[in-house]
Amino acid sequence: MGDSLEQLDERHEYTNCPICSAAGKKVLYHLVAPYRVVTCTACGFHYMDPRLREEHMMELYGDDSYFGSETVGYVDYTMQEQALRLTFRRFIKVMAAAGLTGGSLLEIGVGHGFFLDEARAYFDYRVGTEMSRSAAVNAAKFADCVIHGGCSDLPADSRFDCIVMSQVLEHVYHPKAFIERIMVNLNRGGRLLIITPDIGNFWRVLMRASWPSFKVPEHVLFFNRYSLVGLLKQCGFREARSLPYPHAFPLKLVAAKLNLTPPKRLEKLNIWLPHTSLAICASNHV
Repeated sequence: MGDSLEQLDERHEYTNCPICSAAGKKVLYHLVAPYRVVTCTACGFHYMDPRLREEHMMELYGDDSYFGSETVGYVDYTMQEQALRLTFRRFIKVMAAAGLTGGSLLEIGVGHGFFLDEARAYFDYRVGTEMSRSAAVNAAKFADCVIHGGCSDLPADSRFDCIVMSQVLEHVYHPKAFIERIMVNLNRGGRLLIITPDIGNFWRVLMRASWPSFKVPEHVLFFNRYSLVGLLKQCGFREARSLPYPHAFPLKLVAAKLNLTPPKRLEKLNIWLPHTSLAICASNHV
């Protein structure tokens, strides 16, 4: 088990591996107490243990302050709008070049809807889901429909040609069940695109426990390409391929992660960082 287990309050829990259910684990990093990043000794997957119980985490996601919090969520999500739009705009062009656009689009976890807005010219019909009510209201102006809730709130008979979830899977407590539920809404021959932080990248190796994607309490799963493709194959996807996903960030945000203070005149500058996230496209059965 690695380190001895400490007594937890009723809001937290220890858990087995979310991928293979094995109990064996070893500690990779100690984060802010009581959180640790552990590695499953059976399959090698990395996850948060202990973690906030799911019902308490869902309360945080539903709170309107999640997109403007100093503790959990985003310090100021709208401050990142320009960088996010640049990122999404470039990635959608990558999707288009790979023949992954067109038809109907579903985005899981839309935030304020910036991806849906940037995708306007590339899809005939755009739908999203969002747990935060205020964010869902804001995102609705950028889509044909935004549902306040999660994928379980989608009508089972609605089908989409492309489903995208960007920076969502790392929040999910039951990843296999989650993806299998999403598959209900994917047309045969459809595409599922998942973007998630890459624990196998050089940023994590360099920054170790200070890696920004070790975000407590909400990031509970940490994928590399091997573990993400393996999960998709468990769920019935036959093909999975990587796509480039450079990410733009406000210089002020990057500097803060490194405990630096940029010159005032450069704070709003956006910079591109490579290899921060995985982008995997999985094809459904034809």
